[in-house]
Amino acid sequence: MGAKTETKIKLGMVVEYRDSSQGHRSKAAFVTGTTETCSEGELALAGDDLHLYIMSPSGSTYSRQHVSRNDADEPPAGERSWRPVSAD
Repeated sequence: MGAKTETKIKLGMVVEYRDSSQGHRSKAAFVTGTTETCSEGELALAGDDLHLYIMSPSGSTYSRQHVSRNDADEPPAGERSWRPVSAD
């Protein structure tokens, strides 16, 4: 496995959203907030947290706030996380 490369996360980028409470299902998500765009109030973000707009395979869409990054292949049970889209 190669070295992890850092990608600057920007608004509108597509990332992989994973919800282990739904059996580690992966969904495409658009970034709607980063630490640079949400720096004050209750929507403020820290570290690698993002606000996301998720597209479900069924066609429904919904938002999630304060989602943490986790690059593991299988995040811990009950965790909602994001990771950059794989180039594979």
